[in-house]
Amino acid sequence: MSYQLPSDDPATFPTRERLEQGVWLGTIFHAISTLPAERFYDEYEWRGHLLGLRDYNETYGYIWFDQERVVGAFMCAESEYNPFGEDLMPPYDAEDFFAAAPPDVLTIARERVLPELVQWLGDEAEAVAAIANGTTEQLDDAYFAPVISAAFWSDGEVLTSGKSWTDVYRNGAHLLHNEFLDVEEALAEWENGMRLLPEQAMLARQLYEQRLHCEALPMRLTETEYAQLIAYGAAQLEPVRELLHGIGTELL
Repeated sequence: MSYQLPSDDPATFPTRERLEQGVWLGTIFHAISTLPAERFYDEYEWRGHLLGLRDYNETYGYIWFDQERVVGAFMCAESEYNPFGEDLMPPYDAEDFFAAAPPDVLTIARERVLPELVQWLGDEAEAVAAIANGTTEQLDDAYFAPVISAAFWSDGEVLTSGKSWTDVYRNGAHLLHNEFLDVEEALAEWENGMRLLPEQAMLARQLYEQRLHCEALPMRLTETEYAQLIAYGAAQLEPVRELLHGIGTELL
């Protein structure tokens, strides 16, 4: 995963539009690559308005999208803000990352995003023993809390945070590296990274362009597009249906 900021001006937060359109493209590429898979890889997972993402470097996050706000939070194991790894757990509150956020953003974070990022903050040996003994229900709920290393939210047409964009990106939002690229760069990154055939990449571009200009949701695939989509396998059709539904797109 790249930690290089995909911007000519690393001090400037990306726009909400760039993120949303980048997520549309990422969702489409994940849908196409998931279809022929023997099992579903949950690097991209939509549940209603909530998008969950993760990579293979122990970075993961959740982003809430609605008409009023975008609110995201991330956890990166390599972050300087990771509270784990110390002999003594330092004082920690994930809501500190939203200290500069408006009240409605904090509400969304509390209700929609942070509950997805809960971890055990108590004694590690106690948790390991509870898992081994099948007694996790006896662990004290007071030691379960959200743990994050970066957060952002929308402020009108731009994303913002209580920290600099460089800080937010390096401590978790790099998970969205491809999503923040220009379209042509992103297309190349997704195509190469997922090892798609040229025809599959062409279909991804076609579906993205249609979603970009769709004025009445949901967007529905034509019979021809559906045939192209499943041409290389359809072992995971339901996860693909859920993925596309997350960006207002429906199969037949």
